Amino acid sequence: MTANSGSSWPVWLPQRLLTVDDIAEILRVDARTVRRWIADGRLPRAPLGGRSVRVRPEAVLVLVEGQASTKPMKKYRNTRRAYYS
Repeated sequence: MTANSGSSWPVWLPQRLLTVDDIAEILRVDARTVRRWIADGRLPRAPLGGRSVRVRPEAVLVLVEGQASTKPMKKYRNTRRAYYS
């Protein structure tokens, strides 16, 4: 999905710096997951200084496209047992 036929920018991704909560809402994950991605380098911070955390939307797009090309998620056989591939 794109904003218009001449652009390749996805409609679901705003073109502004995003907060942790913005990314969590867009990707439907917990904010702690987004913070973990930032801490381990999968999602780079935009340089703002101080403790403010913002992420460029392009970085979110790269993360999403990279995850789509990886192997499928592991399935759960039973919630009380360990998962298997």
